[in-house]
Amino acid sequence: MQLAERPKRAILSACNTSAPQAASAPKYRNWRERKKAVARRKQLEEEAAARKPQLMDAYVEALGGGVRSNPIVMQDIERAADLVILAAEMRLAVRQGTAKVSDLTRLEGAADRAVRRLNLPAGGAAPAAQTLQQYLADRQAASDEAGLRDEAEG
Repeated sequence: MQLAERPKRAILSACNTSAPQAASAPKYRNWRERKKAVARRKQLEEEAAARKPQLMDAYVEALGGGVRSNPIVMQDIERAADLVILAAEMRLAVRQGTAKVSDLTRLEGAADRAVRRLNLPAGGAAPAAQTLQQYLADRQAASDEAGLRDEAEG
C-alpha cells in the first residue's frame, strides 16, 4: 500500500496549484509603509496619466498637425507615448530594486523602436540648403531693392 501512496503524493505535490510566494513582492514592516507605497504608486499613475497627452501632443506637433486625421499614425503615436512612459516607470523601479535591468533594457529598446517608427524630424537639424534658383531669385531681389534705394536717394 505504501508504494501506491507514493505516486499519488508525487502527483499531488506536482499538481499543487497554490500560489507561489512572490520573491519580488514588496515586504512592508507595517501598515504605514504600505500606505505610503500605495500613495506613491497612485501619484505616479496620476503623473503618467498627465504626461501621456503632453507627450502625444509633442509627437503630433513634431510630425505636423495633419497627422491627427490618420488613425494609424495616431495609434503609433499613442503606442510610442505609452512605451516611453512605461520605460520611465520601470527605470524608477530598477533604481528601487524591484525590477530587473534586463527587463528595462528590453522595454527601452521597444520604446526606442516605437519612437523611431514615427520618423520624427531631427531636433537640431540644419535647415535645407537653398536651391540655385532660390539663391538667384534672392540675389536678384536684393539687387532690385538696392537699385530702388539708389534712385530714391538720388
